[in-house]
Amino acid sequence: MNPFQLISARFLLFFLFSGVVTSVNAQNEPADKAVLAFSVDMQKLLGDQALKAMTGEKILGQLLQLGPREVDSLKGMVKVSGFFAAPRGDLEPESLVATNMLVVLEMNNEKRVEEMKEQISSGFIEAELDGKKVYKADGFGAPPWFARGEGKRMIFATESYLFADPESLPNAELGSLLKKAGSASVSLAADLDGARAMLDQLSAMANANADFMTKQYISLIDEVKTVQLSADPSSDPLFQLRLSGHNEKENRQIKLKMDAAIGLLKGVSELGMEPIREMEPTLDKLAAELLEGLTVASAEEATTVKLKRPADFSARFGASLEASLRRAQAAARKSMDMNKMRQVALSKHNFYDAYRKFPFDPEHNLNLSWRVRVLPFIEESALHDQFDLNQKWDSKTNRKLVASMPEVFRLSNGSTISYIRPMTLPASFAEVRDGTSNTLVFVENRKARMIPWTKPEGLTPEAFAKSVANLKDNDGLLVAFYDGRVTRITNRTSRETLMKLCNPGDGNIIEPEEIK
Repeated sequence: MNPFQLISARFLLFFLFSGVVTSVNAQNEPADKAVLAFSVDMQKLLGDQALKAMTGEKILGQLLQLGPREVDSLKGMVKVSGFFAAPRGDLEPESLVATNMLVVLEMNNEKRVEEMKEQISSGFIEAELDGKKVYKADGFGAPPWFARGEGKRMIFATESYLFADPESLPNAELGSLLKKAGSASVSLAADLDGARAMLDQLSAMANANADFMTKQYISLIDEVKTVQLSADPSSDPLFQLRLSGHNEKENRQIKLKMDAAIGLLKGVSELGMEPIREMEPTLDKLAAELLEGLTVASAEEATTVKLKRPADFSARFGASLEASLRRAQAAARKSMDMNKMRQVALSKHNFYDAYRKFPFDPEHNLNLSWRVRVLPFIEESALHDQFDLNQKWDSKTNRKLVASMPEVFRLSNGSTISYIRPMTLPASFAEVRDGTSNTLVFVENRKARMIPWTKPEGLTPEAFAKSVANLKDNDGLLVAFYDGRVTRITNRTSRETLMKLCNPGDGNIIEPEEIK
């Protein structure tokens, strides 16, 4: 090989080697750099005393609308972190979903990663990318996202980020911010200049219909260069937000605007404290301390907003949270019970439209309960067809269905919805002579828990009046009127009023204030 050939060969090898290196770097270091990064230490966050009340499967599932399996996966996460680039082009849905991103879920064992692969199977299909097995988002309008499992990590990303080295993703400014980040439970860093094109569009859109005061705060989009955020329920401060401008002038403007914003927040929050004060006094006091501990400080290079951690915050917040959740659950149960009563009241109307009689009319009520009669009108036709309507409720055929009562007849406290059976039972609306809005038809019967739902039995006005009188203060029974209205009746309603409400043709009209 002559010198020329040797030089040419070395040049060719160098060129090919450079090409390979360039190709590898292109894959591991995408040109579209991330401008936002976040990290959540799940074990530290959920392990804090303040949030332990939320880690129970039922409460956490209700808050996040997750099933037991998904809740278990969430509790098995060690860390969640990710990177996002700025959207390319206009702020259209197509541009936003195609934005480069990477989200990494670190689990406490590899088995949980395999379980997660099964859980995403409904939205992802197996695919191949760069010769490697991955999962691709599938379905009509699916985003260009991929997923892959790697040891104890489940990774979701766009194509150019999927196999990239996470350390290569941040742009220079974001990388510098991340090096300064601490070990908080939740942290976030963003380089707003890296997303300036998108933010300019947002600023223009926001300014289009904004008043003068609002525009002053919108201008923060242009003035803020970088953002750092950290939050930790176990540390002081609880929360810290650091905003850096491009120069000293902008930093002064940011400080003035944050001072004004915090002052406005404290003023508005004080006005809105009354509902919280009535609902949960301990939470009201804690909220007041949190607002008092919200401060703004400034240095030449940045403005920092801090939230001071009140004494015994975790224990106090956890107790208030549990109390609030219990109250919310109780309200949800009450709402669900009222909806059941309305559905039953509506089924009576639909039955009447079909047969021109009520389902508890004596002629229809010899063998089986009215509840069986209305089954086709509460979407239970299949169950209705299993009954022999010519036999009694305790016959060999019908007795088998006693354990099949639809949940619509059972309230959250175990009570059953019963009908009121006065001395003279109306067969039609025309026989409800006192008015459909003045006559009770269905009531919450706490004595009927052990009575078979198929048995043709109603509640007498006397028995109902006695059950109301025995109620504790602040308790009430759910009732429905012939017109379909649903409300609650307490022991403050007199026996005389109750007896009038239960009798459809005694000629006594009840004034609204008599029902309590």
